[in-house]
Amino acid sequence: DVHGDAKDVDVIRALVDEVASEYCVDRSRIHALGGSSSAYFTSQLMAEAPDLVASAVAGIGSFRVDGPAPSVPVPVLAYTGDTNRLVTTQAAEQWAEHNGCDREPTTTDLGSGITWHHYEGCAAPVELYDFAGMGHSVPAHDCHGETFYCAEYEEFDFMEAAAEFFAENPLGER
Repeated sequence: DVHGDAKDVDVIRALVDEVASEYCVDRSRIHALGGSSSAYFTSQLMAEAPDLVASAVAGIGSFRVDGPAPSVPVPVLAYTGDTNRLVTTQAAEQWAEHNGCDREPTTTDLGSGITWHHYEGCAAPVELYDFAGMGHSVPAHDCHGETFYCAEYEEFDFMEAAAEFFAENPLGER
């Protein structure tokens, strides 16, 4: 179930512990990424395990907190296209409010229909990339011919932006 429940968060914790028992794991760099209906479970991890998840990338769906909010601010990078703009934007706004951000984001036009919304004054960053013309897809620099859930943007590498967001937001720096 991609929507998850409390036992699913426990499973993720156990999985991280198991992997860490076998391999060298930097626990300050455990991040969550979910798109579409998996975005909801990503928000559940952020809310219920902010001591485990350093930051999250979520999009093309709702990742609102339906239960108790996390005990600490969590860095969030969101992405959306035409199909899911309303629910994804509302979820980003909710996280911005939880993270103590200014109500209105700073908006930058990156060209080619890509808009970056960056909230200021946050205890933990909240950003939203909006891809005009993109449907229910993940934006990528190169889809390698797999375009079912992938939208290509030659001029902007969203996956690189997500990797940079993860690198800039290790656990313990909030």
